[in-house]
Amino acid sequence: MGINLLKGVMLPALIVVSLILSASPVAHAQENVFTVSPGEFTARDAPPMGSPYTLAQVLVVWNRDNIPRTFLITVEVPPESAVRPGYEPIPNENWVIPYPSQILIPENSYAEVQISLNIPRWENLTSKKWEVWIPVERQAIPPENALEDIVRLKIETTAELPPGSKSTTSLTISEENFALLTSKSKILTVTLASDGNPVNGEDITWSATAGTIAPSSGKTNTLGQVTVVYTAPSYETSVIVSASYAGSGQYEPSGTSSYGTITASSSEPEPSAGISMGLIIGIAIVIGCAIIGAAILLARRRWRAKGFMTHRGVLNITVIVNWG
Repeated sequence: MGINLLKGVMLPALIVVSLILSASPVAHAQENVFTVSPGEFTARDAPPMGSPYTLAQVLVVWNRDNIPRTFLITVEVPPESAVRPGYEPIPNENWVIPYPSQILIPENSYAEVQISLNIPRWENLTSKKWEVWIPVERQAIPPENALEDIVRLKIETTAELPPGSKSTTSLTISEENFALLTSKSKILTVTLASDGNPVNGEDITWSATAGTIAPSSGKTNTLGQVTVVYTAPSYETSVIVSASYAGSGQYEPSGTSSYGTITASSSEPEPSAGISMGLIIGIAIVIGCAIIGAAILLARRRWRAKGFMTHRGVLNITVIVNWG
């Protein structure tokens, strides 16, 4: 009775599993169809170099079919519950690069796939143990299903960063030249990048030949940026505002500057302490008119006294003719 009960339970279970596998678009690779080796391997003492390098171990993909087949090679972060004991899922699948990622393999033949690592040169990535999955999928020819096999790659990074050249950096400032009134303020922003990518969490120090900067230092954000407020001095001058990055164990130092011209807040002339030129000209005109009027009045009186004018002010001239 127990055996019959077991058969009664197992048979439906096997039918359900078969249905699930047949309905799935991707099934696991079957023996004598295609194989990938090794199915699991470890890359020990993998240095976080900040630049790609190729592992000595290659993947060998066998096409055991009688026709050419196309295979896709991808990278996947495994679920934490599925990794080997003592390992963690890799933080970024882009740190693992298969080449080629797509390959056509002739019938009953094989091809090699190289694996490169490009782990950032960061101190916090040393002494790590990660697992990453590399699915290899044989593309389906309808009406068949695609087949897939997964290679487990375990990565153990070095305890220290390897010696060698650091990654170069560049600092760019929002304004290379600016004009500002005395005692006024403006916002300046610098961006720290390496190989065209923003660098986060690095210290930037600011300085100025005149005026003030607040804050005088700060850490870059996820965009690689630090923003400050520059306040001009109270006098006219030329100023250089500089931002500098001292570098780190991974990055080379860099710096940048902005050149400013500080001008007075007003171009109007200062008021004069003495008599203005307009007032002087006005007084001169009044005095001149008074002198001219007085001279005319005096002349009329003299002419009248000599009888040249009537009481109406008309010129009276007597002509005397001498007839000989």
